[in-house]
Amino acid sequence: MIIAEIVLDIRRKTKKGFPVKIRVYDTIIKKHDYISLKMYQNEESLKSDNLIKQREFELIKELEFVNSKNFNLTESLKIFSEGLPSNDIEKRILELESELSKLRSQLKPTMLFEFSERYIKEKTNRQEIIRLHNSVLKCFKSFIFPQEDIAINDIKIELLLDFQNYLSNQLNNESINTYLSKFQSIFLAAQNREDLNIKQQNPFKQVKKLNISKDNNKSISLESIKLLYQFDLNNWKWIRKSNYQMVVDLFLFQIVIGGHDFVDITQLKWSSIKNDRIIFKRDKNRKLSNGGPTINNKLFPFALKVIEKYGTKDNERVFSFIPLPNYEKDNSKYKVYQAGYNRVLTSIKIKAGIKEDVMSKRARYTFNTIAGNLLINRDMIEEIQGHTQSSISHGYYGGTFFEIKDAEHLKVIEAVFREKETP
Repeated sequence: MIIAEIVLDIRRKTKKGFPVKIRVYDTIIKKHDYISLKMYQNEESLKSDNLIKQREFELIKELEFVNSKNFNLTESLKIFSEGLPSNDIEKRILELESELSKLRSQLKPTMLFEFSERYIKEKTNRQEIIRLHNSVLKCFKSFIFPQEDIAINDIKIELLLDFQNYLSNQLNNESINTYLSKFQSIFLAAQNREDLNIKQQNPFKQVKKLNISKDNNKSISLESIKLLYQFDLNNWKWIRKSNYQMVVDLFLFQIVIGGHDFVDITQLKWSSIKNDRIIFKRDKNRKLSNGGPTINNKLFPFALKVIEKYGTKDNERVFSFIPLPNYEKDNSKYKVYQAGYNRVLTSIKIKAGIKEDVMSKRARYTFNTIAGNLLINRDMIEEIQGHTQSSISHGYYGGTFFEIKDAEHLKVIEAVFREKETP
């Protein structure tokens, strides 16, 4: 359904005043557009003079026409710009053109994987992330096998619900919701291209997101961290003890530097370490303006020992033995290493009798939970973890900002290792 109204655009005032426009909204595709009426007013609220009233009267008739013919947004904009056809023949021509467009989409339909190949290439050229788009397309190709492709207009609610169920055998609910969201973005990209004649109804809108359990605690308890820290690998045969010890130390390193992601320690450079502080930006925020907040945290003795023991001083990266992620091309080397890292942690978890899952991502949740339980100021936790810039002024508590932050950070480390470390 098309909705239209006359509005005053107060976002930008010209020399003539604020422009008067028709705002046209398509309730099916949830998009809108504007048509200039080449009228201007100086007040910031629309004044309904005789010209406006006359245009509103014409707009009512135009709305009745476009909705009776089920015109889409583009077809409706043309009517609002040019006015209603002056005779029945012109009206009939418009109806036939609209019907012809729909028939063309059936005669030579746009195929999903054919379009997706172009879409992925465009995103790659813009240096945008495509990993999840490729993943969901790979899953969908397996889902429709032996069929090799499918017309985008044949993607319907029933098919999507079956696909959602198919994914439930492989992924958790959160991942399924993410996959379907990326799938929908491909559909919408095709729908936005008028020459492809994609149907206006969006079947993804009818697929309800799966519930995500709010009770799913992703942190690891202090007791379990202590078991991991104190676990004696010497009593375990048939393993490379040095490799297993390195994984434990790196995981604890993730926690003690502020609960940072594995990808961030992978990309850590020697130039990021200054005066026993670690200064970097999160990989997750690489697409944000200026790379997001800068993290500047104290390196306490345990972290310094890990860097000294495992750091590759002949390389610009501190831990250069970990493959760098490559989101745009082949990311398999990094993913394989990370999977091996998590497998080692899982093996130790079982041997040590730890109940919670232990994997690289949990370092972040664990630090956050421990800090919260210690009643550390939430803004301070966010500053340490790089969620956002802190709203705390640097002299608010009567000391320098770093002194305050480091003292709060130290509380977490003392809770983890059950021993005093000096700042």
